[in-house]
Amino acid sequence: MDDAAAPTTASAAADYVARPGDSWWTLAERVYGDGRFYRALFAWNRAIDPRVSLVPGTTLQLPPADRLRVAWPGLMPRD
Repeated sequence: MDDAAAPTTASAAADYVARPGDSWWTLAERVYGDGRFYRALFAWNRAIDPRVSLVPGTTLQLPPADRLRVAWPGLMPRD
């Protein structure tokens, strides 16, 4: 089972523990179906912890896409 599943509610951000080989792009691709969400996903996590990194074992938040759109509209992919 993939631990980087999309959050199930519109308001809750799922916690995810970084694993070896993770990148912001691959997480965004897995969770949102589009790697271009990586900029907003990184910004979301950086706002929580300015020192955030993808070192294995680091806990990240994976918010629903609609929350990323509200928080970081300029960093979201455009169709």
